[in-house]
Amino acid sequence: MWPVAYLLIRACIGWLQFMERSNRAFVNSTLVLAAAGAAHCCLIVYALFLTVHNRAMRYDGYHEGYVDHLPPLVAWSETLAVASFWVWLLAGLATAAVRVVDVDSENLPSGVEDTKISAVNKIMGSPVLRRALGLAQSLSCAVLFIDVLLLCITMAMMEGGISTCEFCTFLIAVVFAIPHAALALGHLHPSVNKSLEAMFPQGMIESAAAEAAAMAPQLCVVLGVADAPGHAYFWQKLVYSCTAVAIVAAVIVSALSPGKNTGAALPPEASQSFSCIWVSVSAAICIILSYPDMNQWSTWVGTALVCGFGMFGYPLWKDEALDWLEPIFTVRSDSYKRLPNHQRQMVRSASWIMGVLCAITGLWDIILHPPTAQTLNIHNDALSAVVSHNLILRWKPSAAVHDANDTLAVIASAMNIPVDHLEVEAEMPEHRLLIFHAMPGKLKEVTLSDLRLNWSQLAHDPKSRSKLAGIVDTSFPALISARTCNTVNRRDKGETVEDDSDKKGSLKTEDAREAYKAACKWWSESIQKYNEAFSKEVSEIRIKKTKFLAQWQAGTNPTEPDLQLSLANLMNRSSETVRIEKTLAAERIAIFETADGLPKSKMELGQAWILSLADTTEVKAKFAENNLDHGFPRFIQLNQCVKWLAQEEPAAKENEDEETKLKRERSRAMHAACKWWVDQLPAQETQLPAEGTQAAETSGEKKTTV
Repeated sequence: MWPVAYLLIRACIGWLQFMERSNRAFVNSTLVLAAAGAAHCCLIVYALFLTVHNRAMRYDGYHEGYVDHLPPLVAWSETLAVASFWVWLLAGLATAAVRVVDVDSENLPSGVEDTKISAVNKIMGSPVLRRALGLAQSLSCAVLFIDVLLLCITMAMMEGGISTCEFCTFLIAVVFAIPHAALALGHLHPSVNKSLEAMFPQGMIESAAAEAAAMAPQLCVVLGVADAPGHAYFWQKLVYSCTAVAIVAAVIVSALSPGKNTGAALPPEASQSFSCIWVSVSAAICIILSYPDMNQWSTWVGTALVCGFGMFGYPLWKDEALDWLEPIFTVRSDSYKRLPNHQRQMVRSASWIMGVLCAITGLWDIILHPPTAQTLNIHNDALSAVVSHNLILRWKPSAAVHDANDTLAVIASAMNIPVDHLEVEAEMPEHRLLIFHAMPGKLKEVTLSDLRLNWSQLAHDPKSRSKLAGIVDTSFPALISARTCNTVNRRDKGETVEDDSDKKGSLKTEDAREAYKAACKWWSESIQKYNEAFSKEVSEIRIKKTKFLAQWQAGTNPTEPDLQLSLANLMNRSSETVRIEKTLAAERIAIFETADGLPKSKMELGQAWILSLADTTEVKAKFAENNLDHGFPRFIQLNQCVKWLAQEEPAAKENEDEETKLKRERSRAMHAACKWWVDQLPAQETQLPAEGTQAAETSGEKKTTV
């Protein structure tokens, strides 16, 4: 929720800048840029985490263990970013408290007591404390900016192909982090600042940082969230790429030709203010739309109230904001301190336009193509076992466990959830194992991940004198994971591997390893059943986007009943199971399907049609008897049709041989069949998706392994 709050607050500050542009402006100083840059940097870190997790899920699929694909540097960077942010925030609050004390001390004393300085005031006014707070803020800012660069490097090194959104996020994040890291490092020590001043012209780093901070954080969020659906059309990629290039170019030209002197307080152009406000609000909307837990009426009402109060209630909060921002939001400087440069302004204007267009494109994509998970409409134990979070209880040898449901009631009581929220998956008395899972549809207040963590803690450290403490073997792992299963298998092969159980559970005894191997075997078999169900589901998805074709011979003019009977004879089926959907007389094409239109029947019809197309003399003679052309293509798929229609039909050539002419005629006939089919469908279904995004239709052979 905090990214949304940040974006809305930033939009309100942008509105404040626009409304007060004739009187006030933020001062252009390295300290302000570095301190504000830390807040911007947190949003970029958030966007980079989105991008890294999206890459891992695209490469390894979304499942409980997909985070194992993340490099170790990701977790380390996350910890570093959180710690740096809190240091920056606490140091900033302490600095604000010191400023309040300073303001109070400026009042004239009214008595002898007022001339005494308390111990707290002495500490707050200590130069050592102020230098320490300044150093803490500068160091935390530098670490945050360096953390952005580390995440960018991590994203570049991860396995799997990089998408256009990822590459654009990478470019924008890097061009933001470099000047801000230089500013923060310059405040750590005077010698570093002198070295930077000697290396770069005056105002170069400040101008680049200010330009990058204007729109880069919001665009990183838009690109990171827009990448979640896993697809992008060519024109979207073009918009995203042009936006990234425009932002990079604007930062570079601003560095080469600063727009204002260091220390000047000049407001941004009106067009820049409106562009930044639009991109900020759009990024907030993108985040809300992408998370079902946030996409609630209460969130939308709160967002609308903040935006409405920020714009229409401006007179009510203006004075408080001006008082709070007074040290950095000062009386504006004269306009002569603005340094004109026509080429720079053209590039910057182009970046603002592309930023707005990128935000509109991202919103369009998320609204029309929400990033929902691909789910299968299959309800069986095998699928439930795979997609649910598998939990294990191994009871003690001395425990009297006779009924799995009674044990499940003990577990539910210890976890403080209703017993009907849990379900037994498997029971293995010979290994003293009970495998169960939480039912996702019934969980309201906790997530499955939280439930797994809760069970892991309870299984290893149950409350004393509880029923669970009397039956659970606390030395055994509480979860089934692919990593631990692989560890057990490798140990069986004689490899020396580290015990890789869950947090406290161990598999040091032969009895424990055999029990866990049994759980892994059950899980592996469940996954195999799931793969079979998944392949069947994918086949049904593909068959829905397939049409069956036949072409009658030239010189014949069969009726639809004649065609229906001929096709049924070829496939050894009853003519009542085949229905002619469309005939194209000019191309001599019949498009047919099953009479009932069910996917299962269509799959059976497709198998029968394939078997009837063997390239033998007997089959060819049978086609000839039924006045059908054996050599004509028998199937068309929707994605092939869209590609064919995007190409021009082959034109007739002089002196072409019979084979070339036959191919051209068949291609023309296929174009006609495709055009008829595509014209029957909505436009959304006939748009050609980006390369690599037809996973649901082409991954039927993909297998999940343990």
